[in-house]
Amino acid sequence: MEEYFDNLFKEVDSNIYLDKEQREVILDDSKYLMVVAGAGSGKTTTMSAKVKYLVEIKKVDPSSIVLISFTNKAVDELKMRINKNFNISCNISTFHSLAFSILKKSGKKYKIESNPHKIVENFLKNNKKLIKFLKNPQYCVEIINLYKNNPIVFHNKTKKNKVFQQLYNYYNNYMNENNLIDFEDMITKCYELLKNNNIKIRYSYIIIDEFQDISLNRYKLIEKISENSESKIIAVGDDWQAIFSFAGSDVNLFHEFSKKARVLKITHTYRNSQQLIDTAGSFIMKNNNQIKKQLKSNKNLNNPINIVGYLKEVKCLCKIIDNLVLEFGLEQKILLISRYTFDIYNYIDNKKLKKIDSKIIYFKYPKLDITYLTIHASKGLGYDNVIILNLNKGEYGFPSLKENDNFKNSLINNEEKFLYAEERRLFYVALTRTKNKVFILYKINHKSIFIKELKKYKQINNKIVI
Repeated sequence: MEEYFDNLFKEVDSNIYLDKEQREVILDDSKYLMVVAGAGSGKTTTMSAKVKYLVEIKKVDPSSIVLISFTNKAVDELKMRINKNFNISCNISTFHSLAFSILKKSGKKYKIESNPHKIVENFLKNNKKLIKFLKNPQYCVEIINLYKNNPIVFHNKTKKNKVFQQLYNYYNNYMNENNLIDFEDMITKCYELLKNNNIKIRYSYIIIDEFQDISLNRYKLIEKISENSESKIIAVGDDWQAIFSFAGSDVNLFHEFSKKARVLKITHTYRNSQQLIDTAGSFIMKNNNQIKKQLKSNKNLNNPINIVGYLKEVKCLCKIIDNLVLEFGLEQKILLISRYTFDIYNYIDNKKLKKIDSKIIYFKYPKLDITYLTIHASKGLGYDNVIILNLNKGEYGFPSLKENDNFKNSLINNEEKFLYAEERRLFYVALTRTKNKVFILYKINHKSIFIKELKKYKQINNKIVI
């Protein structure tokens, strides 16, 4: 078997080598398997190799394997790795796409409502007095989706609860009268179809990517598909990177699945230095509810984390970029990231720095590749060097002290007792985007509690003030 693994990627990329932990995952054939994959540890490589092994060695029919991820971008990468590079024609899809394909088996024809905002807008147009309770169409769509993911009984019949029920009933009636479904309906209706009908799904293996982002309705759907097809479930993810509770994800489901599954870990990171992951790991493990793991790296770099206090944002950012150019040259890729989208505008003066879509133009080095993303959008990506903006205290600081309204909170499964648990994971994601160094910027006399905590760690350069 060792020779097979050594040559598994030979025709695709001879530089890819599967480590011992990855090989153990590929060989395991448990009914329920959880793969806890550290940041930058090669989880996509592991999933691709697992599929190739199942087809070539275990002689599993490719059509009986399904891989599921949350975004089209992630699905496209898996398709490139498996469908194209390995020429294996297994099903790779998003949750919505898979659910819709199963719904078609019912024989009922659905039309997809891709713009639910217009339905909400019509309701608000005819009920203007209710706008003060429902804010705006975007907010309404968010709470409708959250409610569909986690329907609850409103014991407290407040005015806002009653108004939401009016909106929800209007929305659902419109959808049903016009034979429409939205994306959340695909999940719930597919679950109901499998629960109440004799439709048979023929899968042997279900592999779920980014399992830490699972929501209740998706979790129930996977269980139902597995029960229906008697298939094995392989869940791949990292609870240290669970950052989407606002969209209905529930990290507690990740931990729940781990209790019934065999848990294997892939802990060798190919992105970060050992010094960085030691600090980031210690930071995230302050929360004892996270699954423990010790990441390993062959890369060493002194003081990879730099804390920078500033008085003037633009001057500070330009100075850091200048220093990175001196150390790493002009061919590097730099990522600027922050908690909120609007954070970047404190650093854009259109004299030294300009923003065009997600690209940042630094006029001193116009060909330098600089990208700006929010931390949520940066997840899964790696850059040569990273600059984290606005680690300040306050309502829109980091950690964010801004709370959702009580009504929205009631629809989110977020019963974590550890203070700023998800904000801590979000900061961990930010720290681990870099291949080399990360610079953390804060305004003098406005440093966040995360800055104060980080300064206690070794391998932190915290004496810079610009």
